[in-house]
Amino acid sequence: MKKVLIVEDTDDIRDAMRMLIELQGYEVITVNNVLSAHAAARNLHPDLILMDLAMHPLTGIDAAELISKDPLTSDIPIVHVSSYSGEFKDEAREAGSLEVYNKGDFIENYVEILNKYLQ
Repeated sequence: MKKVLIVEDTDDIRDAMRMLIELQGYEVITVNNVLSAHAAARNLHPDLILMDLAMHPLTGIDAAELISKDPLTSDIPIVHVSSYSGEFKDEAREAGSLEVYNKGDFIENYVEILNKYLQ
């Protein structure tokens, strides 16, 4: 079973994303901060990481840099899902993200997005 790591600091959003992705038959791991994301990526090696951009004190961009530069995790695709998708798209891609989706767009198109990165 393919694994998806969700990195989201807002409980309701994290729970909603978990439910939607589990309904598609994927195993879901959730964490709520950047350091936990890096540790989970190293220890569990998910097939995809879905990550918020606006987290504190470290951001999703910081996490993408950590994960994409770590030899143990650099092959894991990272996709950012954020309310701030347009503002940080270039910066997120430079840090290692494959794409940045607005949270609303992700919720509407999550099946296609998951298929794109997990097939």
